[in-house]
Amino acid sequence: MQRILFLFVFVLVCATRSQAQYFEGKIAYVSKYTSKVDGVTDAQFGTLYGTLQQFYIKDGNYKYSYNGISRRMQLYRGQENRLYFLTSKPDTLFYVDASRMTDTIEQVTRIPGAATILGYNCDALTFRTRHGATTYYYSAQLKLDASKFAGHTSNNWAAYCEQSGAVPLKIVQEVNDYKVETTATQVMPLSLQETFFQIPARTMLQSVMP
Repeated sequence: MQRILFLFVFVLVCATRSQAQYFEGKIAYVSKYTSKVDGVTDAQFGTLYGTLQQFYIKDGNYKYSYNGISRRMQLYRGQENRLYFLTSKPDTLFYVDASRMTDTIEQVTRIPGAATILGYNCDALTFRTRHGATTYYYSAQLKLDASKFAGHTSNNWAAYCEQSGAVPLKIVQEVNDYKVETTATQVMPLSLQETFFQIPARTMLQSVMP
């Protein structure tokens, strides 16, 4: 009987430790844009979309804040599987269904030990689609629970989470109009409250689904 009790406690402790390994906290990033559009400078893209980001994650929720003119905040709430966006219109959150496919993956490439970022040894994972390519650099030390984002197929986030199992420390995205490199400058584990990911009171919601 004592042996059975010991085994039960051991399994419970292991499960708790395993769950606690998922990263919870904040990552700060800086973004650098390279314009491909005549008459639009790198700095103009940076002003529009933002050059500084704060990323917060807990369980199946995440939140980005930006210093851009047209992009202020992005919120993902797993229980609704929705992406919410705050733009220059401060009293309105626009939202889309996160299961909406935005592009089709045509090729996936992985490079082990591709970079070291903030002391973390990172692998690189590249997704090539019909409209461009995105490369994620990630460390297995900063785990996320991919099952929490299985429905988040928009921007191929579910595919990235499934194949990496970690939060990204650098993202290089190349599309028709620009190339942007977003690199982590700080990793800060934090204990976040569920209320941090709530929709602000007295905020209008507007769907942008066609």
